[in-house]
Amino acid sequence: MEEKITMILDGKGNIEMETFGFTGRVCDKVADEILVSMGGKLLKENKKSEYFDEGSDPVSVILEK
Repeated sequence: MEEKITMILDGKGNIEMETFGFTGRVCDKVADEILVSMGGKLLKENKKSEYFDEGSDPVSVILEK
């Protein structure tokens, strides 16, 4: 399955992020990297059943400074 992330930004600066196609804790690593790069903080988290499956190595997000 293809790995994708959907982000919804509202007019108040809130962001809703949902991951698709990730298994295990990889989705946490990817979402955390994106969240940190945007200067955000986690307010609420809902884990899908795929989170509890065995996953591969996390993806690394490289940012230019």
